[in-house]
Amino acid sequence: MIPPGTRIGHVRMDGPLAEGGMGAVFAGFDEKLQRPVALKAIRSDRLDAAARARFLNEARLLSQLDHPNVCRIHGYLESGEEDFLILELIRGRTLREALREGLAPGAKLAAAEGVARALEAAHQKGIVHRDLKPGNVMLTGDGQVKVLDFGLARSEAADEVAEDPTPIYALSGTPSSMSPEQARGEPATAASDAFALGLLLQELFTGRPAYEPGLPEPLLLVKAADADTLPVQGIDPDLAALIRRLEAAAPEARSTAADAAERLAWIRGKPRRRRLCLLAAAVALAFVLGGVKYTLDLREERRHALEARAAAEQEAARADAAARFLEELFQASDPRQARGRVPDARELLRRGTERLGRDRHLADQPLLRAKLLDTLGGIQTGLGLYGEARPLLAEALAIRERLHGPAHPEVADTLVRLGSLAQRSGRGDAVALFRRALAIREERLGPAHPEVADVLGKLGMTLAAQGRFDEAETTLKRALALHEHLWGERDPRTARVLHNLSGIAYYRGRTAESERLLRRALAIREAALPDDHPDLAGSREALALLLQQRGEATEAERLLERLAASAEKVYGPEHPELARTLLNLGLACAGLGKDAEARRLFERSLAIDEKALEPGHPQLARARDTLARHCREVRGLRDDLCRRHGL
Repeated sequence: MIPPGTRIGHVRMDGPLAEGGMGAVFAGFDEKLQRPVALKAIRSDRLDAAARARFLNEARLLSQLDHPNVCRIHGYLESGEEDFLILELIRGRTLREALREGLAPGAKLAAAEGVARALEAAHQKGIVHRDLKPGNVMLTGDGQVKVLDFGLARSEAADEVAEDPTPIYALSGTPSSMSPEQARGEPATAASDAFALGLLLQELFTGRPAYEPGLPEPLLLVKAADADTLPVQGIDPDLAALIRRLEAAAPEARSTAADAAERLAWIRGKPRRRRLCLLAAAVALAFVLGGVKYTLDLREERRHALEARAAAEQEAARADAAARFLEELFQASDPRQARGRVPDARELLRRGTERLGRDRHLADQPLLRAKLLDTLGGIQTGLGLYGEARPLLAEALAIRERLHGPAHPEVADTLVRLGSLAQRSGRGDAVALFRRALAIREERLGPAHPEVADVLGKLGMTLAAQGRFDEAETTLKRALALHEHLWGERDPRTARVLHNLSGIAYYRGRTAESERLLRRALAIREAALPDDHPDLAGSREALALLLQQRGEATEAERLLERLAASAEKVYGPEHPELARTLLNLGLACAGLGKDAEARRLFERSLAIDEKALEPGHPQLARARDTLARHCREVRGLRDDLCRRHGL
């Protein structure tokens, strides 16, 4: 415990405010700026590298948020034993304490909207809180809401399933406030925060937690993973409907924080609208009885009310349609219907695509249809099903451009997916697609947004794949600076840019620089990612190629054999990523004189690429050229082998 009067930098400690598992919060006074502050410290026995990184991450994330419902950060102090966040000093009580002491209905609605607005602001910056609960919400003396403790927060930018994911596999958060995907150890997204908001609202308005009190943690996690919450009863029907949408098991079916905030504002306005209706009736009666000659025009108020009602009905219809689509799609996984034949992911994707073409409930929900098309197209791209993905993404783009206009962020999202599809399949102008998405995101989100960093990395990688190394290096260096600014030098997203810069240095003959960048990327990934993660495998494969170039073919072969087995497990037996690893393994075998094994690997790699890639794709051309050279160089190889492949 730090005694009162102690000075940390220019801040004087005045006394403790709270104690937690990771450290303590103190009241203090900033003597330089002459204002009261709060200092959040990590306990000295917990200040290892990971804790310090997480603490600094909280500071960086909070510095991006300037919203009246989010606790503001004023600075960051480092010392030998403890690090400190200098935060806005908030006097009041937690929402948990307020619930125990009692809150008026109006105060509950105001608090609920404030929390939703805070999440909306965070999600607009690409930030996910991941631990929203009543204990992390403060109510000031004048009733203002402040969301605290972004210590578990992280950026969402790299969590998109089809676009180079960097998921978090460990459980993080509070079990009673977790979304189903968090309880299963999957990455948290903005939709996860929306689920936690639903749990918070259920407790706030029903007076009871969403799960039975006293459950042991293992059982609580099982219920959380299944979204098995208690029924929402005894409250305003509109509130109950909103909570049920927020607590939907499928993330895609949940209301966003922004939608929830608007719906809560509409619910808060219901008493006022009723009073206006009563006033209108009284005025009308006065006209009848007294003949008063003046005009009261309620048309504008009525128009606003009708628009709000229409928006709410549209949102409810969209949520119902999404829930129905997912429910019917996954009915085939029910053991009672599957009868021993549970469909795999590709079968479910095929059924989902077919349903989109004939689901009458989606006919009046074009933006929801576009979202589902975009999601399915992205997943199919990640699985290497390029022909199936292309029409879905094209239709999603057409819908979004028609309804939103050509410069909307959702249009940019689909352009990024189409760019990834073009880059991977070799069909389409990936550079033009990424550049258009970049222009939209920079205009709408600002030049330092996580989604701008994401598309810069993709654009640089695509330019490099086309041999446009000057443009690629310039783009990736800008991406690296932005990644380091947003997430720091030890983040896997930063490692991805370093890996790609290493590839450019390699192809330009700067092998020493290439190895330095690659080993830096590999060290980050080995420290942060699971051993079978595709990104980690990519850096190890690049290292194997460097070893092979140095003449260390035996070590390169061992490493590539392990990587090929991992790639087949992750991607399946017919994915272009596996084909690339098999080709490199074949080159290592050829370098060791294992000609028959090399030939088998080259043929298998080429067969995968011929099935999955467009005729002009660079990877396919490389596979064909490699096998052709092998045909010419290895004596005794049957001539018909080359003729069979048209070489």
